Amino acid sequence: MEQAEPEAETLDPTTEGFYRTLEETCATDPGLQDQFAKEKMEAIEEETPKDLDMFLPGWNAWTGPGLEEADEERRKKHIIPAPKVRRKDSGKSHVLIRRRVNNEFKEHLVKSIPFPYNTPEQFEAVIAQPISREWTTEGVHRELTRPKVTVQAGRIIRPISKSTALLRDKDVERLKKQKKDI
Repeated sequence: MEQAEPEAETLDPTTEGFYRTLEETCATDPGLQDQFAKEKMEAIEEETPKDLDMFLPGWNAWTGPGLEEADEERRKKHIIPAPKVRRKDSGKSHVLIRRRVNNEFKEHLVKSIPFPYNTPEQFEAVIAQPISREWTTEGVHRELTRPKVTVQAGRIIRPISKSTALLRDKDVERLKKQKKDI
């Protein structure tokens, strides 16, 4: 005996429930719209470049009655207007696009391709592979996170000698000398 699959609930546009469900889906709460409009105005005000005032009060100025107007005219000459920037979300009351750059995020960006990779695509392919337990099997996770060198607990690790550390540099110099002899 075959078991019938349950049918998906469909809404008929001729019923009242259809429009009620549609309203709930679109969430047209005026309080939320007012709150979003306020947040958008604050973001616009925060991100709009301000005029630069280069006027230094008191420098090369006289004081007394009637001189405030002349002072104000001189002040206007020393104001550098901010460039007008057209916002991508202007005219769209339901959209807010922030232009501010997150400096904390920029600190974690890779500035150059690390050594073993030749192209950005190679590096991105390796980075895109998750290594956590949630994405891989336990054995693969252990293999990917296994340290290159393991030492038994309590074992003494002697410091590296200078000659061993400089061995690579010596080998490079020796190879250069061999090439000169050829």
